[in-house]
Amino acid sequence: MASSTRCSSIQCVQCFACILACVVHAQGLDGSAEQADRSLEVAKELVLQNQFEQAVLMLNDVAPVYRSYEFHHLMGLAKHRLGESAGARRHLQEALRIRPTSRDDLILLAEVLIDGEKFSLAIEALESAQRLGSKDAHLHLNLARAYHRIGVDLGELEVRLLPEGRVGRLHQGYYLIEPVARRLGEFLVAPKRSAIYHLQKARDAGLQSLPLRILEGDIWLTAHRYGQAVAVYAVLQDEVQERMEGSEGAGFQSRFADACLHVDDVEGYVAHMEKAVASDKNAFGPVMCAVYQTAARHCSADGDLSGYLRHLKSALAYEPADADLHYKYGNALLEAGRNEDAIHQWRITMELDPDHADRTRMLERIRSASPRSLLRPS
Repeated sequence: MASSTRCSSIQCVQCFACILACVVHAQGLDGSAEQADRSLEVAKELVLQNQFEQAVLMLNDVAPVYRSYEFHHLMGLAKHRLGESAGARRHLQEALRIRPTSRDDLILLAEVLIDGEKFSLAIEALESAQRLGSKDAHLHLNLARAYHRIGVDLGELEVRLLPEGRVGRLHQGYYLIEPVARRLGEFLVAPKRSAIYHLQKARDAGLQSLPLRILEGDIWLTAHRYGQAVAVYAVLQDEVQERMEGSEGAGFQSRFADACLHVDDVEGYVAHMEKAVASDKNAFGPVMCAVYQTAARHCSADGDLSGYLRHLKSALAYEPADADLHYKYGNALLEAGRNEDAIHQWRITMELDPDHADRTRMLERIRSASPRSLLRPS
């Protein structure tokens, strides 16, 4: 009995496109323009259905006899989606040679250039698309990405009188960062050639993606406006944990940690670095001893002995054979009045490093074993 289950319309299109591709590929090309056109149409359907490998296979059949703008555009798009940057760039540049006013190809080429870390070239391509009239939100997001990667986060800052402007918005070709104190209607502003300006242009064009919002935090971070970075990251952290895993999620947590440290939130710094390790242990595990030592130094500077002890102990969990860490931990235990624990740490220090610079001092302290005579060295 025939099954009552039927394919969805999308599945049918995908099946048809793949079957047709296989048929055409098996038949080969006879050199006719008609058959080449048919193959291009099939390749186009495959690209629309995200069947990029099949599309490249089909286009390779066309290549020996038929290289039109459509061929190079489709091949560039397919290779870009497959992560083949060199091939994508070559075909998109050829497409633009044939049709230099193609805004879509300029935007796509810019994405390829950004992936290849050719940021200045990407900016040139995107600005060309702008001059041709493109107002695409992703164009502005890619400009923001490229400017950020070359360090032009806020650009050449100016003070402008813009009485009708609002902080965090665009006005008269500027992004308004903050009002100037005691000067009514004046603002510190960023120009068009800046990451923050184009990020806001993308947002005004309706784009509110997670990558855009993360980029905003990254812009504030590298512009040394740490409080603003923390505020942005804090809003995003739950969504990032739900949607981003591995190195991407770990990178976000690491940058969040960096911002926290710069606003003297030591516990936030440690907590987000621990989340980074949980997401990507191989990348961030090796730096955690240094993270805990950094946190310990901040606690010591703030007179927080409990925090100092806690973070040194965590550092030792990552580097148990570090003699200097045991020495510092012993000194901190001494200050906390835990003399026996301090002596134990010093003995470990001398076992790990018999020639330690403070060996004589440690021996004297161990012999005296008197809390009143044991002072933490400067």
